Amino acid sequence: MLVFYDDSEDFGGHEAMTLAAVRHLAVVEKKDVAFIFFSGNLKIAAELNFIKKQGGEINLIPIDYHSRRLQSVRTLFSFATIFKIFRILKKIRANVVIVAQGRIESCTVGLVAAKLAGCRTVSYIPMAHQVDGNYFSKIVKILINSIYYNLADKFITISELMKNELLMRAPGQDVSIVRNGLDLNNLVHQEKVKSRTKLGISEHDYVIAIIGRVSFKQKAHDFLVETLSRFKEDLGLLRLMVVGDGPDLSKLKELVISYGLEDRIIFCSWSNDLSPVYAAVDALVIPSWYEGVPLVMLEGMYYELPIVATRLDGMLEILPEKWLFSAGNSEELFSLLRNASNENIFDKNTLTENRNLILRDYSLPVFGASFTDAIYYS
Repeated sequence: MLVFYDDSEDFGGHEAMTLAAVRHLAVVEKKDVAFIFFSGNLKIAAELNFIKKQGGEINLIPIDYHSRRLQSVRTLFSFATIFKIFRILKKIRANVVIVAQGRIESCTVGLVAAKLAGCRTVSYIPMAHQVDGNYFSKIVKILINSIYYNLADKFITISELMKNELLMRAPGQDVSIVRNGLDLNNLVHQEKVKSRTKLGISEHDYVIAIIGRVSFKQKAHDFLVETLSRFKEDLGLLRLMVVGDGPDLSKLKELVISYGLEDRIIFCSWSNDLSPVYAAVDALVIPSWYEGVPLVMLEGMYYELPIVATRLDGMLEILPEKWLFSAGNSEELFSLLRNASNENIFDKNTLTENRNLILRDYSLPVFGASFTDAIYYS
């Protein structure tokens, strides 16, 4: 029995890719799959039930536990939960357990239980960044995380940079790269004028969008708005569209008001169909402090949009150097935003090459086949 474990209470890009892997294995490869997940994550539950309707044989196993802050420490004392998951794995005769970890700290209860149950344990992990905090907390985190890095029998990650990061923290480990994939059938092209009208955007504005979960700690929405405030007098026709929800959305709206940028920033709720947004905007911005390989970047490449992004992680590996700025550097960021329409920087040939790269290497069939190979054959 092939088992997936993800006790996250959120739903983001990594959860979406985990479910894409489940869909491929259950529907295309016809594998018997079980999925252990946090019962409060209604989005994961809904997506799993949809996969079952598509013909996938999936045993859904909800649990009343989810990862949270300081999870790497909490796991060390979560004996009852670990034993409960251990018994589940034994009962369903699991032999391979894939633990979907956003970072090494998350879902570690499943990692420990799978190892104790004698299962082949695979960590599907998109990020392996250095820990943060003061000197003492860093030392503690590094020591505890080293335990988890050495529990998995294999890692699946999403880029060459992240593979190198993993090998720095777990030397000699078996690491495969499975690049994220997009459902190209869902990426339809909308008419620009109609999309702008629908979203309340003037035909004269130059609109740059930041798309995704509103989280200051990772996505840096606050830094982006502060940058626009700093160069408010030089914005010209530039406007920002914020697409998404998240824990810091209210704080962001308050920040926009405090900087007097209400007429410059448009808020748009998250939707499963973002094609009108991609049609309406002129460029994307990804100012994150850290990332894996963001799906919004891949989608922007498919739609041949200029992308201004931080010089790190998946953006550094895939995007042209001249599209990137140093993390936290407002001057570099605003210079690129102001020149996003400059075809000497964001030339049409590069935009076309980006789309071709997505069509060739980042589709769901390519992802599914690669994920299957990583589990069974490599």
